Amino acid sequence: MITTILKWAAIPALILVALLSGLAGRYEGLLNLTICLSAVFLVQYAAWLKDYGWAAVCVVVVIVFSPLFLIAKIFLLLCLTGLAAVVTMFAAFRPQPVASV
Repeated sequence: MITTILKWAAIPALILVALLSGLAGRYEGLLNLTICLSAVFLVQYAAWLKDYGWAAVCVVVVIVFSPLFLIAKIFLLLCLTGLAAVVTMFAAFRPQPVASV
């Protein structure tokens, strides 16, 4: 029960802080780093719970608020999307055992 509440409260809290990070002035970089590190913690926690949808959302938050340049973020998201597509294709087209008659 408490983990469900924390899970549903963490993402809106990150989004709210992200929206207000532009108002932080010279502390915006530190605030973005804090958002990135808290999302890293949430990725680990979601992977431990085997909730991979939440882990994927948190990975996107980590990439968006990381201190990388914009072009590096775009290529990183593109590579992760391609990797997810390849893994999905391997899972969908793996050989299935044939039932013997």
